[in-house]
Amino acid sequence: MAEANFDARIKGLSDGQGRFSDQIHAMIERLPMFMKCSREEIEALAAIMKVYQAPPGVALVEEGEHSDFMMVLLEGGVRIVKEDSHHQRKIIASVVGAGTLLGEMSMADGEPRFATCVTTSPTTFAVLTRDSLDRIIQERPALGVRILEQIVKILTQRLRQTGSKFAEYL
Repeated sequence: MAEANFDARIKGLSDGQGRFSDQIHAMIERLPMFMKCSREEIEALAAIMKVYQAPPGVALVEEGEHSDFMMVLLEGGVRIVKEDSHHQRKIIASVVGAGTLLGEMSMADGEPRFATCVTTSPTTFAVLTRDSLDRIIQERPALGVRILEQIVKILTQRLRQTGSKFAEYL
């Protein structure tokens, strides 16, 4: 079900899986999230993740939608925006780039998307669905634990940043 939701969203985006196989492995290996993974684990992960390319101006996720996948930016950039109480879009992050994890909150808790992520340049990204993560946890528990540890680390870093920003307003 989640993959169908995602496939509908990215209809028309080019699938970079086959053409960029070697580059995808190299990009994933360089990301901090996967630095502790072995070459075999990287290959297993690259085989299970779908990779796509999007031109500038594409909303990869929309605030409020329900879906359970996350993305790792491999190349390019994304602007993150959120609606305020007056329904005006406000920029949360002007541009995030390679190595950024997007959509992990909704994948983890099943809640609607928190913000909208729009490409700012040609962008290559890898998608990991909840079903795929479950399969990794079952088939390669050590890799699953490493991925979950990294997701928790990223979530706590973002919570700390948000807490610091909030403290400035008090």
